[in-house]
Amino acid sequence: MSIFDPPVYLDYAASTPLHHRALEEMLPFLSSGYGNPSSTHQFGRCARAAIDDARDSVAQLLHADASEICFTSGGTEADNLAVFGSVLSADPSRRRVVVSAIEHHAVLHAANRLSDMGFEVQYAPVTRSGNVDLDAISALIDEQTVLVSVMLANNETGVVLPVKKIARIAKAAGSLMHTDAVQAAGLINIDPKDLGVDTLSISAHKFYGPKGVGALWVRRGVKLTPLLYGGAQERERRAGTEDVAAIVGMGAASRLALAERNQWRDAVNQARQAFQDEFDTLAGISLHGETEKRLPNILNYGLSGVSAELLTMRLDALGIAISTGAACASGSLEPSHVLTAMGFDKDEVNSSVRISFGRDSGADVAGQAAKLIAKTILHLRHLRQMPQLHQIL
Repeated sequence: MSIFDPPVYLDYAASTPLHHRALEEMLPFLSSGYGNPSSTHQFGRCARAAIDDARDSVAQLLHADASEICFTSGGTEADNLAVFGSVLSADPSRRRVVVSAIEHHAVLHAANRLSDMGFEVQYAPVTRSGNVDLDAISALIDEQTVLVSVMLANNETGVVLPVKKIARIAKAAGSLMHTDAVQAAGLINIDPKDLGVDTLSISAHKFYGPKGVGALWVRRGVKLTPLLYGGAQERERRAGTEDVAAIVGMGAASRLALAERNQWRDAVNQARQAFQDEFDTLAGISLHGETEKRLPNILNYGLSGVSAELLTMRLDALGIAISTGAACASGSLEPSHVLTAMGFDKDEVNSSVRISFGRDSGADVAGQAAKLIAKTILHLRHLRQMPQLHQIL
């Protein structure tokens, strides 16, 4: 029986709720504003103007020019367009691709496909703290490297990676540089030019926008081979009639993130701290990842003697939503590739959970949730010690 009413959502890293002001701006384009933005009549011009406004807003969030923003169906497509699009447009004599071992699967699976196509793919290792080993990745990047892709912040641990330093290494070798900034957008200031990257991916639903829309920032002058053909939309980078309502929602979310980022961070910090004040006194737990260079909203814990899957199920029944890792890997039989790359064994990975906070979490509720989660962990440990139940658990 659920104890919390309404249930407590502590999985903001998977997705954030749609901001009511973003929804309000979307609604007209789900009803009366139905024109095709490629049409030249007034209905089409209205839709086109809305997209242009949204593009300006996303560009402002990234300290960029509107012409550098390419709308996509989300972070996955943005990552794929960055990886395939830049590699297939670059110098064909360069055949090496370097990615970190903890990238989102949108990057890792794209890299795997490039390997099938004859490219040499190298996976840069990470340290126990979840950060990229700079010496190791530097040794992998050479004059044969066409693309380096390292995420700005990891979606499972929240660790912020040294993208700016890696971009310098890549540039010195003449390589293109991509970063997946999906998890970081809306929480930290992102300036792709300052980072020194060529392409950068974001997704609206990670910062209170709608699902199904994202964007790829493309540095002026970088050529991309499209993934989709059939029209001249998005400066011929992505064919297809645009989802006007979703794009409008992303524009609104971008403006809100820019205007309210400090308030959001304060709320997240308060909720996270209240949670840790109650939870970190529990014995047999460990926080994964660097404690300093990390996003403020993500905590990834190892819980000794507890099945993470069983814990999340029990908590869900009690009205608390947490996760065992990335939502995109839900249902996979493989343990977290992120924690595995960090050096944790299968048992340690399978006893790890991710808890993430948002602007609406609330310090009081977060503290109460921490107490109940700790109590549930102790209960599961107790049951595990009972011989007749050990094999079941």
